[in-house]
Amino acid sequence: MRIHFQNGRDLRNLETVGKSDAYARVLLSGIEKGKTVTFKNNLSPDWDEVIYMPVHSTRERLLLEVMDQENIGKDRSLGLTEIAAAEYTHTAENGEYEIHDLKKPMSEILRIHGKGTPRGKLNFTIAFYPTLNLVDPEDEAEEKAVLGKVEERSSVN
Repeated sequence: MRIHFQNGRDLRNLETVGKSDAYARVLLSGIEKGKTVTFKNNLSPDWDEVIYMPVHSTRERLLLEVMDQENIGKDRSLGLTEIAAAEYTHTAENGEYEIHDLKKPMSEILRIHGKGTPRGKLNFTIAFYPTLNLVDPEDEAEEKAVLGKVEERSSVN
């Protein structure tokens, strides 16, 4: 998946002095897979950053979350939105995945933990590029061994 974090607008301010230090990140199964740079003291950051991440199943759900970077303690969530991989992964008649690169601009309202009062927007695009099947080194070694035995037998006969 290709996620282009364009910008955030009117983000929630969690700071008592100044403004939130915003960055965006993408999570898969609760694990951070990539993040943007942090815009200090800014509630409308312009990231314009692309993050590529592997997707292993059409059932996976991606969380796009905007965070407030903290110098002391844990970073705090400014809100998130959830994206289903199935919306972007489609198979052709031959069973192979098709490229989905419309990159339609999306603007999602951010909510704390997916609920509560919405505040701020995340603007982004998503595209899907299937990867090529790679040969497993173990499978390749096994295939060479089988081919070697076949060649041995044919040279003996």
